[in-house]
Amino acid sequence: MSAEYTAYEKLILSLASMDAYNRAAAPSVTMPTESIGPLTVLTDSNKKNIGNLATDGFAAVAYTVAGTGTSLDGKTIIAYRGTDNPTLATDPVKGVSDV
Repeated sequence: MSAEYTAYEKLILSLASMDAYNRAAAPSVTMPTESIGPLTVLTDSNKKNIGNLATDGFAAVAYTVAGTGTSLDGKTIIAYRGTDNPTLATDPVKGVSDV
C-alpha cells in the first residue's frame, strides 16, 4: 500500500477511528450490526480480553475493508485509542499509552 491515500481512503480510515472510539465502554451510539459502511468488525480488544478502557485506558478494533474499489479492499485495519491519563505513565504494567 502506498503512503499516499486518496481522499476516499482517508475517509474510510477516519471512519474506523471514530467507530473505534465509539465501540469502547459506554458507546454513545449502539450499532445494530458489526458493519459500518465498507468496514466489518473482525474483533476488538474487549472480546479478546486485551486491555480495558476503564482501567487501562486502551481499546482497539480490527476491521476488514471490502467493496471500496481502493487499495484498502481486503486489508485489515486496526484502530485504537489510548488515554490522556498521565497517572498511567508511571505504572510499569500498564505503560504509557498515548501520554
